[in-house]
Amino acid sequence: MRGDMSVSEALEQLLECHIAQVFLCIGGWEYQRCRIIGVGQLALSL
Repeated sequence: MRGDMSVSEALEQLLECHIAQVFLCIGGWEYQRCRIIGVGQLALSL
């Protein structure tokens, strides 16, 4: 993850990740993993 990522960019990535995973596998492991990683990255970027 880039150190210069803005909060809006992080949110955008998290949203894209969320949408993609919902379509691929609702409630599945990939969705859960993606959500956990996305939230962790967002927290690190703040």
